[in-house]
Amino acid sequence: MNWVKRGFRAARGQFDDDQNTEPAESPRALTEAEAEVAQNAIKRIMLKVLPVNLAAALVLGIILSRINPEFLNGFIIGSVIGLFTQVYGLGVVRRSLRKQPERIMGFVLLRYYGRFAATILTMAALIVLAKINPWGLIIGYGLLHIITTLTMMVVAKKQQNY
Repeated sequence: MNWVKRGFRAARGQFDDDQNTEPAESPRALTEAEAEVAQNAIKRIMLKVLPVNLAAALVLGIILSRINPEFLNGFIIGSVIGLFTQVYGLGVVRRSLRKQPERIMGFVLLRYYGRFAATILTMAALIVLAKINPWGLIIGYGLLHIITTLTMMVVAKKQQNY
């Protein structure tokens, strides 16, 4: 049996005979107080990441306008799309905290794939209909995600040291 099938079986609580592990008890829903604490933590992370993203987009936009001005429109639009998808994604996580554990996966996956499809369709329409430079879109969208990841790593490291 390959490792993918074993992972799916373990997720359902089915284990192979050669393993000595028991299925874990089913997860419980968060209490209102726990959900509130988690939602506030996500909000604080959003408030720390957003200014860094805006500042980075401004600086990178100025640099890009000096290097190749034709990328600038795509960069700005890609950055806006990237910011929107990040804020929306964190909002989905915040809303999922109040759901029952067995409903969270479907709730998050539906919104994840919907966001993915909307992002791809929006970018395709901008490239084909508005003749926006695709490289500018990709640079703006991608760099913002990289900056967000690095910022979250720094924030997590600082919180770990306290």
